[in-house]
Amino acid sequence: MAEIYTIGSGTWRSIGNAPTDYVSLPFNAFLNGAHHWSKSSLRGEFINSFDFDTEQFGIVPPPHHFQELDKYSSGCTKTRVLGGCLFICPVRISCNFTFGL
Repeated sequence: MAEIYTIGSGTWRSIGNAPTDYVSLPFNAFLNGAHHWSKSSLRGEFINSFDFDTEQFGIVPPPHHFQELDKYSSGCTKTRVLGGCLFICPVRISCNFTFGL
């Protein structure tokens, strides 16, 4: 279940179910009014989003060749914004590094 906190009223309200797969925080890619993040399991729909205007969760399909690359990345990706576009990078060795733009 996902809930939204309204600062003005100091109240929480439910917006339904959130994606249940493990999420690697922090949310690190804000684009077009939505936060985007990678899920740890890749089943053809591994980039989640939350749109703050519509208060809806969504799925961004990966490039068609990305699952082939994932065989070598240990299921770890970094999601960022670069030049106004969503940028997804498979990590081959470890997720324990800092990547800043």
